[in-house]
Amino acid sequence: MQIRRIAIVGCGQMGSRHLVAIIKLGGQLNIQVVERNPSNHVLAQKRLQEVLTSGQSVEIKWYKDIAELDGLPDLTIVATKAARRVEILRELAKMGHNRFLIEKIVCQSVEEYDDLLETFENLKIKAWVNCTRHYFSVYEKAIEVMRNDGELIFNAMAGNIGLGCNAIHLLDLFLTMTGDHQNVHIDGRSLFPALLPNKRGKQFVEFAGSITAKTGNQSFATISFHHNNNSPLLINAMSKNWRLFVDEGNCKALMAAKKNDWQWEELEFKMRYSSELTTEVANSIMEEENCKLPEIKDCYFIHKELFKIFNEHIKSICNENVVLCPIT
Repeated sequence: MQIRRIAIVGCGQMGSRHLVAIIKLGGQLNIQVVERNPSNHVLAQKRLQEVLTSGQSVEIKWYKDIAELDGLPDLTIVATKAARRVEILRELAKMGHNRFLIEKIVCQSVEEYDDLLETFENLKIKAWVNCTRHYFSVYEKAIEVMRNDGELIFNAMAGNIGLGCNAIHLLDLFLTMTGDHQNVHIDGRSLFPALLPNKRGKQFVEFAGSITAKTGNQSFATISFHHNNNSPLLINAMSKNWRLFVDEGNCKALMAAKKNDWQWEELEFKMRYSSELTTEVANSIMEEENCKLPEIKDCYFIHKELFKIFNEHIKSICNENVVLCPIT
């Protein structure tokens, strides 16, 4: 049986979920994990014990620095915080790692993103960004029927669940439904007039309020997060012949078609988390050299526009020119 080799760099909240998913691949696994924080190591071990079955023996090598990694893996998952992530990715690329699954936000500036794209292109590296709604069956169906159905109106609304770190998921879904990741303009003039704390550390901030996005084909999106509310995400989308409504918190989804006189049809909806979804993603990358997630080049313009509006918003509040956008 072929041994599958996976490296995970960063094994905190997200990285440990990826680790759990990799364990679920089964078979012979060579897993190497880089994590410096002892508390993250404890968290990962706890989550592993929750999924390891009776009699299952898994050998995992733990390191504190990427320089200690032994050999080249079939897949490298990078789930560190965005700060300094490009340095880590660039070093791994020089070491020969050539297939990456990267957490978002990928980095903190356009310059960092440009550098990363150039490095990956020169070394012929493939990389995907972990925007997971491509694997939700409801959204897959919506993408299929709405992509070539004229202008799209897309609305997403939630409580204070982190606009800085979650907007990319919704913008990626919106642009995938329009079929155009290249021509997007984002406006942040309706952001809540304050910077919010970020649970991932004092070096990061969060945002609330509304942002709007417009594409070259006149599709339009509004994404609104309420700063003083904790309600789950609602998504409402409409094209010429279709309408979609999703209440993710209550796992409810409805779709209506013009040809059926706009009568709602209830669809099965299930939240899919990285602790099980990465199993499918990793298997697809290792077996087929591809997966449904967006490639790193597909997320470039979303990052570019988000950096622009968030940095402008920080400047308007703090009167400081921001070089690295403090989101992760």
